[in-house]
Amino acid sequence: MLRLVRDAPETKSDIQLVTVGSVYQLMKPIVDQAVVEYFWVLPLDGRNHLIESPVIVSQGSVNRAIIYPREVFRVAIVAGAVSIVLVHNHPSGIVEPSPNDREITRQLVAAGKLLDIPVLDHIIIGNTVFSFADSGEL
Repeated sequence: MLRLVRDAPETKSDIQLVTVGSVYQLMKPIVDQAVVEYFWVLPLDGRNHLIESPVIVSQGSVNRAIIYPREVFRVAIVAGAVSIVLVHNHPSGIVEPSPNDREITRQLVAAGKLLDIPVLDHIIIGNTVFSFADSGEL
């Protein structure tokens, strides 16, 4: 489950992302249209409200997208995010994280700590959903 990090003075969206299910509900229609792997950043305010539409920071091939931490956190900083949720799809439908998925997640969590913009979760969507937070890997 996503955690509420801290308060913000005002929300900019009615979309509150407080569970993996709420992220899945928001992203599934978008992911269903993708034929290659995409990586999105969801910038959140202090009440876990989406500040702006999910932002694509990488478009890859059918089985890999290259992720640069600077691009992920540029989106967060420009949006004024208090925290972020990361989402990517697996066009194969299999949501088991790859070793690369685990490594980039570790890197992004570390960068978020340094920048004081926590990564609340990294969610993989395919035929089902995988949450790094719910699996204890965050």
